[in-house]
Amino acid sequence: MSVVIDSLENTELKKIPSESVEAVALMNILFCVSSDAVRQRLMSEAKRILKPGGALIVVDMQRPSLFWLMSLLSGKGWKFRRHDELIQLMRPLEVAGVGQSNYFYFVNPVMNWLNRMFGRNICYSLNTFARAIGIPASTKTFVFKKSNGRNSDRTI
Repeated sequence: MSVVIDSLENTELKKIPSESVEAVALMNILFCVSSDAVRQRLMSEAKRILKPGGALIVVDMQRPSLFWLMSLLSGKGWKFRRHDELIQLMRPLEVAGVGQSNYFYFVNPVMNWLNRMFGRNICYSLNTFARAIGIPASTKTFVFKKSNGRNSDRTI
């Protein structure tokens, strides 16, 4: 079984038995939670329901990034994290992989229009260009693994 947590109102989480889910995904939700207590509760529930050996996939907004800058200028008050901060929050889970996701998250409607006009490769090309000139991605995808009980402390 897999679970996607994409809402703060996900009351069904409490009904899921501990260590019963093979994969859990937190999709662009941690940055917009207004309270550290609610954010911690979401992460704790995700860790609780994950089976040993299971994967927790977290897509989260990063600091610094273009989206972080735009939200800072607009006064949104969202909580952006650095790469190392998110890894610390997810302990004792181990990092299995990290990838840069979306550079232009804050202009998705524009990017969707460009896709329709010029094809899907335009976003890939723009992301590649942003990476090449050193612009940090707005979102990163992290994959964490719950230990099978073996003693390991791998960080990336």
